[in-house]
Amino acid sequence: MTAAAFPGAAHYAHRVSVTRDALNSGRTVFVGRHAELALVSEALDAARDARPRLVMVEGEAGIGKTAFLRRCQGLAEGFVVLEAGGEESEVGFDGGVVSQLISRAPAAGSPAVRAGDGGGAASNPFAVGAELLSLLGSLQDGGPVLLLLDDAHWIDPPSAAALLFALRRLYADRVCALIATRPGGDWRGGPGWSRFLDDGERAQRIRLGGLDEHEVRSFVGSLDSTPLSPGAAERLREHTNGHPLYIRALVDELPAGSLHAEHGPLPAPHSFAATVLARLTTLTPAARALAAAAAVAGPRCRADRALAIAGLAGVLEPLDELLAAAVLVLIPGPRPVEVRFVHPLTRAAVYDDLSPSRRRELHLALARLSDGPESLAHRVAASHGADDELAAALADTGSDEMLRGQLTAGVDHLLLASRIAADRELGEGALLRAVEALGLAGDVPRARALRQAVSRCADGPRRSFALGCLVASDGMLDASVQQLLAVTRRDDLADDPELIGPLTSSLAIICAYAGLAPEAIEWGRRALSQETPTATVAVTARQGLALGLAQSGREREAIEALALPSTSQMIPAPFEVDLTITRGAIKTQAGDLRGAVADLTAVIGWSRAGIAPRDLPNAYSSLAEAEYRLGHWQHGAAHAELAISLATDSDHAWELPFAHATASLFDAGRGDWPTAEQHVQDAAWAAQLAPLPLAVFHARAAAANLAGARSEPQRALELLDGLWAQLPAAVVPALRRRIFELEVDALLDTGHLDQAAALLERFDGDSAGWWRLSGGLAHAQGNVKQAREAFLRGQTVAAQDDSPLARGAFELAHGQFLRRTGRRGAAVSQLRAARERLEPLGARPLLARCEVELSACGVRTEAGQTEDLGLTPREAAVAALVAAGRSNREAGAELYLSTKAIEYHLGNIFAKLGIRSRHEIAARLPQRDLG
Repeated sequence: MTAAAFPGAAHYAHRVSVTRDALNSGRTVFVGRHAELALVSEALDAARDARPRLVMVEGEAGIGKTAFLRRCQGLAEGFVVLEAGGEESEVGFDGGVVSQLISRAPAAGSPAVRAGDGGGAASNPFAVGAELLSLLGSLQDGGPVLLLLDDAHWIDPPSAAALLFALRRLYADRVCALIATRPGGDWRGGPGWSRFLDDGERAQRIRLGGLDEHEVRSFVGSLDSTPLSPGAAERLREHTNGHPLYIRALVDELPAGSLHAEHGPLPAPHSFAATVLARLTTLTPAARALAAAAAVAGPRCRADRALAIAGLAGVLEPLDELLAAAVLVLIPGPRPVEVRFVHPLTRAAVYDDLSPSRRRELHLALARLSDGPESLAHRVAASHGADDELAAALADTGSDEMLRGQLTAGVDHLLLASRIAADRELGEGALLRAVEALGLAGDVPRARALRQAVSRCADGPRRSFALGCLVASDGMLDASVQQLLAVTRRDDLADDPELIGPLTSSLAIICAYAGLAPEAIEWGRRALSQETPTATVAVTARQGLALGLAQSGREREAIEALALPSTSQMIPAPFEVDLTITRGAIKTQAGDLRGAVADLTAVIGWSRAGIAPRDLPNAYSSLAEAEYRLGHWQHGAAHAELAISLATDSDHAWELPFAHATASLFDAGRGDWPTAEQHVQDAAWAAQLAPLPLAVFHARAAAANLAGARSEPQRALELLDGLWAQLPAAVVPALRRRIFELEVDALLDTGHLDQAAALLERFDGDSAGWWRLSGGLAHAQGNVKQAREAFLRGQTVAAQDDSPLARGAFELAHGQFLRRTGRRGAAVSQLRAARERLEPLGARPLLARCEVELSACGVRTEAGQTEDLGLTPREAAVAALVAAGRSNREAGAELYLSTKAIEYHLGNIFAKLGIRSRHEIAARLPQRDLG
């Protein structure tokens, strides 16, 4: 993805080395901060040693954060510097800050990336974060990297998410990130950032406070040739609390020598604003007019537009004045030329000094020169109260953005419309549509924050609809369904026909999540039967319908309901990515593993091209589940870990049970009990946070699978019995069918033959697993002939099965049966085939059973057959990708790691495998993991 994919593309917020007062006349002044600089120096040393570090520098406006970053940059000798800064005017521009980082990269280090607008979908922070990660990796070829981000309190949320994505995945990278922000609630990073900053090994905070008495003396001495006495310095420090901005304001305001007294009151600085305005009075009226126009335009703006609205089109002398007075600075690079204020407080001083009428006049002039959301923003700023015409325009824009899949922008415009509308119906309608959009976007915290505002709306179908959806966001799905059903029975629903689609489609998806499969099917079909349903209604209804069908065991119909999205599209239509994720998950459930991989691989490709799926973690989890069954365990385990990481980054607790449950399959299959147990515990914890039926199913099924793998069949049955009692009765048959092999195995091992027979009959099928269990049941019942026939039939079916795990388990069971019925030669053949099938997977528990059976047949086990290579899951994934021919950059892109991290892992892999070249890896790995 190129930086041009973002509104702030190719813009670099030029940082002048301003003193702590932000108003010096060209001299760089820096004093003190020795302890803070020592901490940064330690972080830089760690980065040099390939131990990545993040330092968050916090301080009030004007306290000297920018100057501190500049001094830190001076300590970073030999570092490649990548820098950017937040802008108040770009808080709503998705990706504006991270685009600066990408655009400022040296050409040699900047990866080739492609832009994709996703049919209007918002840029994908995960894709952008992956590109930034790749960029940081390539820049390290020129030395360690220093990432500088100033004014991070203005960072746009997608940039914050992308930056977190990249920084969390630095591993053995020579990178140090210094981020300056205001303290407290100004930082927009969210809970994921808070957790990352609490990691004492990788991150630390530095708080910049006021200067002490010695630093005040040094600071004033750098500005005034006459040094202060210690008493005068303490007087000034106490008066200003050591704030450099205020100290400089007093130095500029007061007559020479006024600060040198040690006693007596000091005047309050007319503060920074008075200093700025005093400076402006020395300039020409034209320069002052241009400063006013630039202040209204924003912290940075096109110079030609500012000149035009100031009535100075084509006149450059006023601009020269403001640049010389250190009020404005040029931003190098962009064309047309852009300027910015030397400090945000400079702009605030000029803006606040304007009369309301002049401010309005300039905003309206800018609105006429711009279009789209920018024009609307200036119209809003020019409005001094309620404005129904403007509110209607904002609401229309927001509704259109929703239909195009631009949900974040749509929400912002709808909420703005709700705030400025005088007409109650117009304002409340915009608010309620914003809540609907937040539900579609999966932004649960923001939707919940609007609950009180929704409650204050006038009674009506839309208000009741929004409240019902908010109840669903709290996890109370049954209550939500009842509230939404009550809306369908309201007499006044007919007065709002546009609500029918959102209401019926929401019932479809919420019923599906609640495990009410028949109801989900009914409401999904009802929503789709409308004449020309909107895109948002159609996608929600189709997902609800498909999930209901799948939960009813009608996977083929579910897949047909989702047949439209084509994986061959370069850029899918809005919301088609989400339908493809649902279809891929259902194909996995239905046993169409290769079809599932095709769908989900396409989703991941779209995501890396910049499309923003709502359920990307679930896409990775479903892909991992399909790969588990296909025997691609190295890739699958890596994808499951990515699912966990992505769900954690996005604070999507409801996606974590599936992700952890899937990850546990690989560890349980390989006999790594501690790791599998941890994933099972994490899945259970996440399911408590988001107690959706499917979340509960995945968590409990993972625990039962682990018990079965550890030969604890009674424990597995207890877990499953509790699960079936906990789930809605309508979905139990379909979900039970997904893991019936696990349950039947446990019943056979505990001697519950009648129950095993009843369960097998209920899920009559023609799979290798079904015939394996049928043969085992018949043998346990003493019917050797029937058992032999089942295994013979199963041989034919197993030969056509894509899953080496299923085939290996069948051959193991068949070999066990043959040995116990006296056919040792045939048993050895089946057992050796099973061992050959399971060894590439590293399925140690099943392989141990193979060895026991072979030993019972009198066959000596062959040394080294179950060799443990000693690779960590991440090293195994890297080894598999490199052995399959991926370059370091390609492997890093697939695993969301930098090239330096790949190199680090390869070094460990070489040491553990006793090899010296990447070309030797393939010979040491199981062949199945090379695809």
